[in-house]
Amino acid sequence: MATVDIKLGYTCNNNCRHCVIADQREHALDMIGKEDLSTEEFKREILKSRKRGFTSIIFTGGEPTIRKDFLELLDYASFIGFRVNIQTNGRMLYYPEFAEKVAA
Repeated sequence: MATVDIKLGYTCNNNCRHCVIADQREHALDMIGKEDLSTEEFKREILKSRKRGFTSIIFTGGEPTIRKDFLELLDYASFIGFRVNIQTNGRMLYYPEFAEKVAA
Protein backbone atom coordinates (compact mmCIF):
# COMPACT_ATOMS: atom_id res chain seq x y z
CA MET A 1 0.00 0.00 0.00
CA ALA A 2 1.53 3.28 -1.15
CA THR A 3 1.09 6.05 1.44
CA VAL A 4 1.33 9.80 0.96
CA ASP A 5 1.86 12.25 3.81
CA ILE A 6 -0.09 15.52 3.44
CA LYS A 7 0.89 18.25 5.88
CA LEU A 8 -2.26 20.34 6.44
CA GLY A 9 -0.37 23.28 7.89
CA TYR A 10 2.00 24.07 10.71
CA THR A 11 -0.31 25.62 13.30
CA CYS A 12 -1.01 23.65 16.45
CA ASN A 13 -3.06 23.85 19.65
CA ASN A 14 -0.18 22.44 21.76
CA ASN A 15 3.44 23.33 22.39
CA CYS A 16 4.98 19.90 22.98
CA ARG A 17 8.67 19.56 23.77
CA HIS A 18 8.74 16.30 21.82
CA CYS A 19 7.12 17.74 18.66
CA VAL A 20 8.83 16.43 15.52
CA ILE A 21 8.44 19.77 13.70
CA ALA A 22 8.89 22.22 16.59
CA ASP A 23 12.32 23.26 15.37
CA GLN A 24 11.02 23.65 11.79
CA ARG A 25 7.66 25.37 12.46
CA GLU A 26 8.77 29.01 12.49
CA HIS A 27 10.99 28.55 9.45
CA ALA A 28 8.21 26.76 7.57
CA LEU A 29 5.67 29.45 8.46
CA ASP A 30 8.10 32.13 7.28
CA MET A 31 8.64 30.25 3.99
CA ILE A 32 4.92 29.86 3.23
CA GLY A 33 4.01 33.36 4.34
CA LYS A 34 2.14 32.20 7.46
CA GLU A 35 -0.77 31.00 5.28
CA ASP A 36 -1.82 27.41 4.82
CA LEU A 37 -3.05 26.18 1.48
CA SER A 38 -6.75 26.68 0.78
CA THR A 39 -9.30 23.88 0.84
CA GLU A 40 -9.33 23.71 -2.96
CA GLU A 41 -5.52 23.66 -3.15
CA PHE A 42 -5.41 20.73 -0.72
CA LYS A 43 -8.14 18.92 -2.63
CA ARG A 44 -6.05 19.24 -5.80
CA GLU A 45 -3.02 17.84 -3.95
CA ILE A 46 -5.10 14.96 -2.57
CA LEU A 47 -6.52 14.13 -6.02
CA LYS A 48 -3.09 14.38 -7.64
CA SER A 49 -1.74 11.90 -5.08
CA ARG A 50 -4.60 9.49 -5.78
CA LYS A 51 -3.97 9.70 -9.53
CA ARG A 52 -0.28 8.94 -8.89
CA GLY A 53 -1.32 5.62 -7.37
CA PHE A 54 -1.29 6.30 -3.65
CA THR A 55 -3.96 4.31 -1.80
CA SER A 56 -3.38 5.53 1.75
CA ILE A 57 -3.06 9.10 3.03
CA ILE A 58 -1.81 10.49 6.33
CA PHE A 59 -2.99 13.93 7.39
CA THR A 60 -0.32 15.55 9.56
CA GLY A 61 0.63 19.04 10.63
CA GLY A 62 1.06 20.96 12.95
CA GLU A 63 -2.28 19.75 14.14
CA PRO A 64 -4.53 18.83 11.20
CA THR A 65 -7.78 18.59 13.19
CA ILE A 66 -7.85 22.32 14.03
CA ARG A 67 -8.36 23.34 10.39
CA LYS A 68 -11.91 24.59 9.85
CA ASP A 69 -12.11 22.45 6.71
CA PHE A 70 -10.60 19.31 8.25
CA LEU A 71 -13.81 17.26 8.08
CA GLU A 72 -14.38 18.35 4.47
CA LEU A 73 -10.85 17.26 3.51
CA LEU A 74 -11.29 13.99 5.40
CA ASP A 75 -14.58 13.29 3.59
CA TYR A 76 -13.05 14.17 0.23
CA ALA A 77 -10.06 11.85 0.68
CA SER A 78 -12.37 9.01 1.73
CA PHE A 79 -14.75 9.70 -1.16
CA ILE A 80 -12.01 9.35 -3.79
CA GLY A 81 -10.89 6.05 -2.31
CA PHE A 82 -8.12 6.78 0.16
CA ARG A 83 -7.57 4.85 3.35
CA VAL A 84 -7.15 7.81 5.72
CA ASN A 85 -4.85 8.06 8.73
CA ILE A 86 -4.49 11.06 11.02
CA GLN A 87 -1.41 12.06 12.98
CA THR A 88 -2.95 14.09 15.80
CA ASN A 89 -2.39 15.12 19.38
CA GLY A 90 -6.02 14.09 19.95
CA ARG A 91 -7.21 17.24 21.70
CA MET A 92 -10.07 17.83 19.26
CA LEU A 93 -11.21 14.23 19.71
CA TYR A 94 -12.24 15.19 23.24
CA TYR A 95 -15.36 16.74 21.71
CA PRO A 96 -17.85 13.89 21.14
CA GLU A 97 -19.58 15.44 18.12
CA PHE A 98 -16.27 16.05 16.37
CA ALA A 99 -14.93 12.59 17.27
CA GLU A 100 -18.08 10.94 15.93
CA LYS A 101 -17.74 12.78 12.61
CA VAL A 102 -14.09 11.79 12.31
CA ALA A 103 -14.88 8.15 13.10
CA ALA A 104 -17.68 8.05 10.53
